[in-house]
Amino acid sequence: MDASRFIDHMADIGKADIGIEEKIMTWLQLLAGVRQSMLGQEMIRRYGRVVQGGPFKGMKLTLENPSTFHLMGFYETPLLPHLEELASRPYDHIINLGSSFGYYAVGMALRIPEADVVIYEIDDNIRQMCREMAALNNVEDRFDFRGAAEGSELEAFQDGRSLIICDIEGAEKTILDPQRYPALTGMDILVELHDCIDDSISAELTRRFEKTHDIIIAENDRMTIEYPPLFKELASIDQVIAAWDGRSGPTPWGIFTAR
Repeated sequence: MDASRFIDHMADIGKADIGIEEKIMTWLQLLAGVRQSMLGQEMIRRYGRVVQGGPFKGMKLTLENPSTFHLMGFYETPLLPHLEELASRPYDHIINLGSSFGYYAVGMALRIPEADVVIYEIDDNIRQMCREMAALNNVEDRFDFRGAAEGSELEAFQDGRSLIICDIEGAEKTILDPQRYPALTGMDILVELHDCIDDSISAELTRRFEKTHDIIIAENDRMTIEYPPLFKELASIDQVIAAWDGRSGPTPWGIFTAR
């Protein structure tokens, strides 16, 4: 966004028929987004489009303007220790329901070179982005790209140890149902719980899997991790902005480990 458009947009918010608190929040989000983009460009100048820390350190990103939290490797910080633990397990299959551009699918493929990866993604453009990122990181030959997921297809992955990574904007409540799809009882599941869409999701999935899985709910809090050098050089407000992912409500992650 160029300067004149940015100023006009800020002015339009000021004139909008909304309360002052909503105006301030909208201004802050706009300013934070612009500043985060500037910080991301500085990271790219220094390090290129390569993840600098966390469990996927060294992974190459294909996004033209990746977020600072992707570049620094602390995207969804509550997950980091759990990703490390999962990456140490000898999975045969990684099943990614809702791949986005491939951050988790490619990252876990790099960490678990023995596993094949099946991508279920309904958006053709996003699926292509994931394919390009897998190719850039030299793991594409282990990927199988598919469209919409059907729960019945999970039966095909019972021949080995499987990890499901699920981020499907609330549809997890429909597909992660072991009564309908019994294969789930033997699979490990990493799922973003979109309680901001349906506040019953966490409780319902916990109820469904409590007899077959050990369950951890990782909330959206912050934790101490190893930050790359540039992060430590930033002003305090820039550190907050760099780590901000723009969430509008609670989206904890569930780690369901089959017993």
